[in-house]
Amino acid sequence: MPPAPPSSRVLAARRAVGDRIRVARLRTELSRERLAEKAGLDRHAVNRIEQGHASPLLDNLIRIADALGVPLRDLVGPEEGPTQRTSRTLNAVRSLARPHASTDCSGSRSAVVRPPTSARA
Repeated sequence: MPPAPPSSRVLAARRAVGDRIRVARLRTELSRERLAEKAGLDRHAVNRIEQGHASPLLDNLIRIADALGVPLRDLVGPEEGPTQRTSRTLNAVRSLARPHASTDCSGSRSAVVRPPTSARA
């Protein structure tokens, strides 16, 4: 039995990875042909990966990342949308305002609120 076609989520992720590769390639001012040479791949394979038409092997993604001089996570990591950024910012602010318990010389515990890192001298 042939494998099921990829879901729309998988296809969207392929396109996102391809877009990230294309952006990184253009930033480094490499042609597809030059990227393919540096990564040890065929130019058509690089084109199919950038277009999201091919599902690249992890080995090939590592070669592409190395050829572009970027960490692999920059090519395949989750894209941070506004919701994730807001949530991350709120968590950081909350952690700064959260009381931190400390123990003094007598052994009694007290809560101390630390100022934000940028306000520390």
